[in-house]
Amino acid sequence: MDALWYLRRLSRMGPREIGGRVVTAARVRAWRAELAAPVPPLPSPPPRFTATLPDGALAAVPDAAVASLLRAERERRLAPVDRDDVTAVQQSALVAALSALQKER
Repeated sequence: MDALWYLRRLSRMGPREIGGRVVTAARVRAWRAELAAPVPPLPSPPPRFTATLPDGALAAVPDAAVASLLRAERERRLAPVDRDDVTAVQQSALVAALSALQKER
């Protein structure tokens, strides 16, 4: 298409269409500039979690509190799965692990 076609098309556009096209062109430019921006590198090596509990901290938790927490977590996990990222097999494995933890306690 030649330049005359573009001039004729522009002359037939209304103010709202011209404004809309200007806004769209500005958005596209902004998105392209954002996509072209360099991505900061990840820290190398990744930071590690190094905090530890003091000796005897886990033993100081009352058995009733542990049992209550495990029971609540098991009930939460036994609730119907309505998420896409946890399958029924994964859910049953988690429940079995929680039950085993409760029996150990």
